[in-house]
Amino acid sequence: MKRLLYIFNLILCLFIFTACEEEEVDNGTGSGGGGSAQECSLSSEDLEGTWKLQSESSSATLTTIANISVLDSWSEVTTPMSVSIIIGDADPVTESLNYLHVSSNDEKIFFFLSEESFWSSWGNTYIEIECDAADLNSCSSFMSHMDGTNSVHMNLSSLSSVEWVETPSNGTYELTVPIFSDVVESNTVSMDEESAMSTGSIIINADTPLVMESLTDVQDAWDQSYMTFNSDGTISHYNTLDCNLITPENDNDCYSEGCAPTITDDMLTGCSNVDCGSLVNQNDCLSWNACTWLDNTCSDHESNDMLASGWSLNCNNGESELVLTTTDSGTDNSYNVAHDIVVSNGEMSMSISQDFCNVYYYYGYDCDAYSGPAEDFYGLSGDQIESLVISSAYHYVVSEMPTMRSNESQSIENPIARPNIIHIFGK
Repeated sequence: MKRLLYIFNLILCLFIFTACEEEEVDNGTGSGGGGSAQECSLSSEDLEGTWKLQSESSSATLTTIANISVLDSWSEVTTPMSVSIIIGDADPVTESLNYLHVSSNDEKIFFFLSEESFWSSWGNTYIEIECDAADLNSCSSFMSHMDGTNSVHMNLSSLSSVEWVETPSNGTYELTVPIFSDVVESNTVSMDEESAMSTGSIIINADTPLVMESLTDVQDAWDQSYMTFNSDGTISHYNTLDCNLITPENDNDCYSEGCAPTITDDMLTGCSNVDCGSLVNQNDCLSWNACTWLDNTCSDHESNDMLASGWSLNCNNGESELVLTTTDSGTDNSYNVAHDIVVSNGEMSMSISQDFCNVYYYYGYDCDAYSGPAEDFYGLSGDQIESLVISSAYHYVVSEMPTMRSNESQSIENPIARPNIIHIFGK
């Protein structure tokens, strides 16, 4: 379920531009606002035209109101867990799960065992265990493994109970996983002896921001995004996904880009664009970055859905501020979001920092007292969080809008509407 929430977040993040207070639409002329005669660093002519996204970066920073001890999911456990995996007729492989992440709420406790940290890339193998918070003998488990061109994703029905011991006095935690073995079709996952994964805790110091993770992504050839600032104060967006340009090592290379694996003679031969129109179930539809669900129909994502429709420049103490306006076509409500902006030698950089709750409030999530993100830190409650800041930066180069669209390309979400750091929450 958590993995579905992770994929679902990719779709919901279209609403990030609604992160500021509601205002009337400001069509803007790009001539510089603020009612000041001061000399500004940029003029509208510096921005007008088409820009192509080159890279994006984002980070999440947490500040607490007191010194808080939480489970350390950034460091390797002292006793990793080994899992034996047999895929079809292939020789058995043994994978080591080196990291333990724990999250919880009043009803459930979630254990995430992975090769690499939950706050990083996870690695090629992970196991999710979801248990009733009051009964650790009532658990459901799922494993994902990718090995070159081979992969297996399966429920582990025999892994239905765990033991969990926390010792706050010395800041240690231990998850004990009993012997289990599961066979699905021709794939086998097993652990031949009981494993106890031990880890420690870390202190989040009051009023000292903790950078949980920072991500930087360079645009791939198959994923392109263009943005045009028109002279009339409007914005045009164009975003394409061409899955055929991907050369995957495993099927997750396709899935992670919103593409479907292409299987020929039981071998992974490439990736292909998803046929959204063939999906009749809402969950199946929303599992893909390239699809949207509207009026009980799955269709290709419309790139202009809830994206910034207008722009203007403000001038603050001689520094330019780019204001992007987004209008909800359903309510006609408009929202302005201000970005710091730098333009030089045919390159443009824009950046913004926003409180997590300002961002997630418009997703329809409950962000009261940061209850949602607090669940991702075992030992932390929402009312102990002073702030959680999401920062994003985007780097563009001057370009031209493509004059011809490949039949293999389709519209996808605009990258500036979904900072990648958001994905670390609620996985």
